[in-house]
Amino acid sequence: MDGIVHATYVTARMHYALARLLAAGSLSGDEQEMARKRLESHERNFESGMVTVDRDGELTPLGHRVMQSARIYMSGSA
Repeated sequence: MDGIVHATYVTARMHYALARLLAAGSLSGDEQEMARKRLESHERNFESGMVTVDRDGELTPLGHRVMQSARIYMSGSA
């Protein structure tokens, strides 16, 4: 479960980084297309990870706060 929680959180961070790159306008046309596809993939993977964490995980209070902040960020990205 530690790996699933970690991977799910990292997926949200990767989404954030790509979203910021897109917003900055620093990517070429091809890079923008690839970044958009990756954003969609990160959204699907985050949701899948959270289903598993919600169903099978027992988070500490800190873990719950961290994952809740990632969930809030990702809910605003959809």
